[in-house]
Order: sequence, then structure tokens, then C-alpha cells
Amino acid sequence: GTLPVSRNVGWNGESAGSLEGQVREGPDRQRASSPKGQREPSGSRGFIEAIGRLVGPPFLFFLRMDARLPLVFFGSGAFGVPSLRHLMATHDVRLVVTQPDRPAGRGGKLTPTPIAELCQTEFPGVRVVKPEKVNEASIRDDIRAQGAAAFVVIAFGQKLGKALLDGIFSINLHGSILPRWRGAAPINAALLAGDPFVGNSVITLADRMDAGLVLATSSHPTNPDWTTAELHDILSADAPRLIDGVLS
Repeated sequence: GTLPVSRNVGWNGESAGSLEGQVREGPDRQRASSPKGQREPSGSRGFIEAIGRLVGPPFLFFLRMDARLPLVFFGSGAFGVPSLRHLMATHDVRLVVTQPDRPAGRGGKLTPTPIAELCQTEFPGVRVVKPEKVNEASIRDDIRAQGAAAFVVIAFGQKLGKALLDGIFSINLHGSILPRWRGAAPINAALLAGDPFVGNSVITLADRMDAGLVLATSSHPTNPDWTTAELHDILSADAPRLIDGVLS
């Protein structure tokens, strides 16, 4: 079947309690099945890459493929950890791009991002780059040379330029039901405003922040007792299924 351009995806009727239980138990920690450094056969992947180059990015969300897609993942914050873990198990993540290590704590020790730390501990075979400027020509060329069919961006912290994105299907996960809360801190904004429903949005990347085409959303009644940290973890755990629906 085909994937509609915009659709509303619920949380499968799960109650708030079951979602909170999912967060407490922790997301699926399954690792990618391929041995370190080994890639899957390129038959269907080669087909989707060739058609994508000929037809352009919109082709990817009209064609449903069961193959492992070659991806580049851009992310820094903990919000993207469950999604990267899931993508490592279900697709071919060729490169992870994250922010550089920054001083943290009283001693100012250089500390990797949660995404970099995840790769170090669970996926040491995946290549990780930490550019100060992701749009610098050498970094941009390296990323584009990976042959990715899609870019997945979650809480990365730098804007991807047109030259980097050109011709590649690129999606961003946003922690709110767009268009209500664009920009930074959407989870805090939704709770402070007393929004009756909360959820995630998967959108295409655009020049204006969070102004891309909405490809999928999730929606669930808000529990007034949730803290910002609890809702952050609940939406983070909800994200992999939503991204799956866009990439599959």
C-alpha cells in the first residue's frame, strides 16, 4: 500500500499507565543483527536508491518497502535514544552525527552527548562524527557520501543546510502535535498550557523551524500529574513506532 502524506497515528488505545510502564521497563535494547561492519545485501536498497535519485525525495513516502533503508541519523539529546536504538535494529544506519563533547559537571570534564554515549556502549561498530559545523564542506561531503536514502533528525542542535539536504528525504521528530508548539521546549509548553492532548509529529525538514510537511502524528490524553521529565520519556518511547510508519 501507499503511505499518505499526512495522517494521524494514535497510541494503539494504550492507557497512560501502560505507556509509563513501557518507559519504566526501558525501550527495546535489541542490537542490529548484522555483524560489525557488515552490510545487508544491496538488491532492494539499490533499487530504492536508484529510483530516489531519478524521481526525488517524495518517492520515498509513496512507496512502501520492507527492506532495511540506508540512513544517516542526526541527534544529540536523550530524546532520540530510543529511536536510534530501534533504527539500529531495523535499518542500516551508516553514520551517526552528533554534537561535540562538551564540558559538564563541577570538574568541567568533556562529556559526550547521550547519543554518542549510546553508540559507545551499545553500537561500537557504527561510525560517529561530532562536527562543530555540520554544513562545513568537508563534513557535508562525508555525510552525503554515505549513500543514505533518508536522514532522520531528532534533537540534533544544528540546522542542516540546503546543500546537505539536497535530493535526500529528510525527516525530523518534534515532541508536540504540530502546529501548536513550534520551536524549542514544546513538552514544557504543552504542560504549562494544560493541553488536553500531547504527542509527537514527524515532519519534513524546512527552512523555517518546525514548518515542514507533517507526515504523521501521535495523540494521547494528557495526565495532569505528569512532570516534564515523565512526558519527555513517554514521548521519546512513543517515537520509534511513529518513525517506522513514515519510513516503511
